[in-house]
Amino acid sequence: MWQYHNTHAKRDTIAETVACSAYRTATEIEAVALVTPTLSGNTARLLSTFRPEQPIIAATPSETVLRQLLLNWGVFPSLVAV
Repeated sequence: MWQYHNTHAKRDTIAETVACSAYRTATEIEAVALVTPTLSGNTARLLSTFRPEQPIIAATPSETVLRQLLLNWGVFPSLVAV
């Protein structure tokens, strides 16, 4: 199935640019998963906007953030100790 991923749009923040680069790199090297540490969940949410084929594994120390990330497309949060 063909999917459109708007990776050529102008990015407003450094975080958006980094997330786009991570998505494009993961796609190009055919990565099995995208793994990201996150305190607030924003990193995983930004990656989720690109709808990657790979699962996004989000490691967070916060149970609140873990529950919030469960609502994001393709994100599989994991609780980790700090």
